[in-house]
Amino acid sequence: MLDNKEFLDGVWKKYSDYSKNKTNDKFYTKHYYKNTEGNRIIRSLAMVMLVVTFGFGVTYAGTYIYEKIWKQPETYSSEEVRQITPNDVDESLTKDEAINIARKITENLGKNFGNVVRAEMNKIDIYDLNWYIDTDTKISVSIDAKTGKLKQISDWGIDDTKIESKVSKDEAERIAKQIYNELGYKDGEYELASLKKNALTDDTNLWGADFCKKYDGIYNIYQCVRITFIPEIKQLTIYTLFDDEFENNPIIISKEQAIETAKNKAISMRPEGIIESIDAKLDIRKMNAFVYSQEQSIIERDNNIISNTITIQNTDDNQVYVTNETVRKVWVVEIVYKSDLFADKNSYFVDCTTGEIIGGDSVK
Repeated sequence: MLDNKEFLDGVWKKYSDYSKNKTNDKFYTKHYYKNTEGNRIIRSLAMVMLVVTFGFGVTYAGTYIYEKIWKQPETYSSEEVRQITPNDVDESLTKDEAINIARKITENLGKNFGNVVRAEMNKIDIYDLNWYIDTDTKISVSIDAKTGKLKQISDWGIDDTKIESKVSKDEAERIAKQIYNELGYKDGEYELASLKKNALTDDTNLWGADFCKKYDGIYNIYQCVRITFIPEIKQLTIYTLFDDEFENNPIIISKEQAIETAKNKAISMRPEGIIESIDAKLDIRKMNAFVYSQEQSIIERDNNIISNTITIQNTDDNQVYVTNETVRKVWVVEIVYKSDLFADKNSYFVDCTTGEIIGGDSVK
């Protein structure tokens, strides 16, 4: 079957051929080029149809319907979320494989790995299964249990409080970039998104720097190289990698559309709330089940009220909703409610492409 372009090209070619040969082609002259009023009308209608067809083709090509990406959460108990299953074990690195990878990473950084004092697999949530290895040289390494990718390596063998803090922020930035390059990263691969002194204690001189990838002017906190270091001795103490897949979805939904979507959701979930302010900003966030879980709580509450239940007995405090941890560009719509007692703010993550609410969070 011919597509729009092929069809149009064929029509134009025939029209062009007939126009060029109309005086020489007896068949054309006899059957097509009688300059009657009827033929003029027919040719005019044909041209109109051609233009309309062409216009339709452009409109069709320029309009793309994006598939919805929100995934209905599954329900787990808090124990199930952290339970290591036989399937997890089958798909993961063995203890010896994990130790060998940790040793190689440590030695590549010029540090002494030493002897292993702990090596265990631990599951923080459904999507976060890691091997944790500690050594007698105060090295701690965590790696993805299935892929072997580094998550974090820490060197606790240096007491930074014994080193006088005397480096300026400009000098700390220069040293942070030097360490970044020494780790094998190229200039421009990541950008310096954050640099600050860690205010853990008054006598600390640890600095932290985040180098993140950037899309449409937004730093992606899920694709970052984070280093903690002592600039006076150019010593790396903690090296953390964030390397989630990112779909880099296009920005189709406007800020105003996102605000309207979030506002409607907020009113439906909290009709008694008095909204004090609404604002939105572009950001990169991970899909989560926050809004969905809030909706389920409202449904359970209403069902218990309808059934004249005095106390909510059906709500399981250990119930956890889990959805895909897809990373997308979103509008983070912040809704602040009027309150005399405390700050009360809900955030809704409105997908920039599909307009769906794919998560959120709350601050009180």
